[in-house]
Amino acid sequence: MVKYRFTIGLTPEKVIEKQLPETYIMELTSDDYELFAKLVNIGIDSRLQAIFADKISTIKEYFTHKAKIELDKQSMVCFLNRLLDYSAFGEFANKDLLDDSEKMEAYDLRSCILETIGIEEI
Repeated sequence: MVKYRFTIGLTPEKVIEKQLPETYIMELTSDDYELFAKLVNIGIDSRLQAIFADKISTIKEYFTHKAKIELDKQSMVCFLNRLLDYSAFGEFANKDLLDDSEKMEAYDLRSCILETIGIEEI
């Protein structure tokens, strides 16, 4: 159920923090996991934030591989910020970190995660 609606990229960080649980658990397919790995490997970003993923496990299903990832609230906020920054709509969209399809994938993943916590970006 959508509780908040904001324009793309204008969701206040305080609202995201308020809606996030203390630990956010997600299962990412291999493509999304590759995107996750690229964004984690940035290290400390321009906001002086970093993503700490202490719990990552692999789930092997018949045709797919998934990674189960647990992030604390601050790491999740950082991950959501990076998904926006490097997406097709973000501040670093012209950087070469992600290719064009990954830039759209970054925005789609951010949008899906936000929807799970009651936030819609339009």
